[in-house]
Amino acid sequence: MRLNKLSILLFVFTQFTYHACLAQEQGQPKENIDTEKAKQTIASDNPSEVEQYLFRVEVKEDNINIRSDSTTSAEIICKVNKNEPLDVLSELYGWYKVKLPPNAPSFIKKEFVALDEEKTAKVSKDSVNIRLRPDISSPILGKLNQDEPVNILKDFGEWYRIEPVKNSFGWILGNFVKKIEKKKIKLAAEKKNETTQGQITFEGIIKPKTVTHLATHKLTTEDNKLYLLKSSKENLDSFNNRKVKIIGKLVDPARKNPIIDVEKIEDLN
Repeated sequence: MRLNKLSILLFVFTQFTYHACLAQEQGQPKENIDTEKAKQTIASDNPSEVEQYLFRVEVKEDNINIRSDSTTSAEIICKVNKNEPLDVLSELYGWYKVKLPPNAPSFIKKEFVALDEEKTAKVSKDSVNIRLRPDISSPILGKLNQDEPVNILKDFGEWYRIEPVKNSFGWILGNFVKKIEKKKIKLAAEKKNETTQGQITFEGIIKPKTVTHLATHKLTTEDNKLYLLKSSKENLDSFNNRKVKIIGKLVDPARKNPIIDVEKIEDLN
């Protein structure tokens, strides 16, 4: 009888703690939190093994925290709002490990990068840490290897603030997101029997550009070639920090960073 009572007390305590954590994550009373449980899986932390996401989710509420670990006591990396999409890499005790959104702060030590241009650089060593703040004691968000590119946003003394890289991650409570289907989005309607003469296919990662007088976005291919993208900013924004296949035509291919006149994009994640 005593054992049964202890078991019941332990169960009640566990449920109370779990719902209190949910409430803390959004600042709402615990009785208003959806208690649907996410399944538990564990994925490798090796960046080369987690580039493909399990599924994509959409944030259900505004002002939701992405944290550095799967606990409400972990540091907040950034906040996301309703309808923002996130890629899920793994699930653990009701938390989702997700790729970081473009607004997430990310820092790398200057000594580990070599500048290509004023705002771009390449990593000079393997297993270089990307951190939440310009401080070696701050949480590690991801790692980069030699020759991987980074886009510099701001100089911070011995550090650079950079755009979040593809292998940087955070954690979000599963109750604040919902699964959505993968989509293939065409930027222009294809006409029947349309000729493909002059069209070229490109694959790479789309990212927004800091300087926008020529283009709002850029494409970095696997061999680190950089192309500027000519298309609707609204459509390109939906592919930020994603691996895509682009069909289009080169404009002024003699430029250092040629421009692609985008006709079609497919999501490859």
